[in-house]
Amino acid sequence: MKEHRARSWHVTLVAPARHLQLACWIWYLALVGLRFVPGVSSHLGWFMTFALVSGFAASIAMDLLGRGKFGTLELTPDRLACGTHTLDRADLRCELQIWKDPYLHTTLGAALVLRDAARRLCLGGRDHLLHSSEGRLSVERVDASLSDEDFSDLLHALSVSEARAPERERTLAIELVPSTVSLPGVLQVSGPWFSAMALVVLLGLLASAFHFERSPVAIALVEGLGLVIVIAGVVFTFRRGSRPRPARYRLLLDQQQVLLEDKRAKFGSADRCGPPLRATRNFYRSSGRFSSVEVPTMRLTWPNGKETIIGVWKTNIRWAGKVPRIWRLHYIIGPEEWRRLTAALRLH
Repeated sequence: MKEHRARSWHVTLVAPARHLQLACWIWYLALVGLRFVPGVSSHLGWFMTFALVSGFAASIAMDLLGRGKFGTLELTPDRLACGTHTLDRADLRCELQIWKDPYLHTTLGAALVLRDAARRLCLGGRDHLLHSSEGRLSVERVDASLSDEDFSDLLHALSVSEARAPERERTLAIELVPSTVSLPGVLQVSGPWFSAMALVVLLGLLASAFHFERSPVAIALVEGLGLVIVIAGVVFTFRRGSRPRPARYRLLLDQQQVLLEDKRAKFGSADRCGPPLRATRNFYRSSGRFSSVEVPTMRLTWPNGKETIIGVWKTNIRWAGKVPRIWRLHYIIGPEEWRRLTAALRLH
């Protein structure tokens, strides 16, 4: 049912992902092409300096492109306009999906996918968790995002219903996403890259052992094959990192308790246990070359003896007071899911 008055909301416009990928590939191809310019091999110091400075500049460019810009979403009886997108409401189709983080694969909120005869627009609702998520698709890129309150207001204006299950069954389900930021997760995601580097090193050792440097043709073949291996390592690592690992466990939250569900079917139904016997506050530190990030975590011990360590990758979320450090991180969840979980467990 159409509303007879115009409505508008403030939104954050998101740059298309292809702009970020284009900036990255321009830098990478320029760097690879420069390496094969005659005479560059005799000035490796200058080449490394250029690679460092250009990499820093490319990172700044990608950061600037990735920052959202503020805009307005306008809804009239005849059309819906957001940024450069304008959709006709006469044949507008709406679908609620789950909005996932493109890198961590945690839940950021909900997404409303809008389509007319020729165009598509995806709007994200930050921290808007769908209680009924079974069977819903997910998206990792949105064209614009709204606050939770504005997103709910938009759904009401478009007469989009969230309900898929009876009221008594509306338990918040939180997927426990296997961590890719801890050391085991990084090693698993970066497996193709490490394998590519090992093959390049092996190729260099074989070339040295058989004195390929005496033949310009052999050297050109070795360098070309090494470049193919490196590119393949980058592609396969990117593909593995962009595909979320399936979540075996999930938490079920209602007003009374927190349960752990093993999604692997046994005798036709999933196993559940809980509530947790103990819930302790900790933090996990991820250290890089130039900085380190402290992630708040919680260790949950369940009646079946299983222990889960759950964290949230958000720098502005911290525990109050001092908590002990922990050296493992099994799963990560989204910021709003973390807030709901800590409230349910009475952890502050």
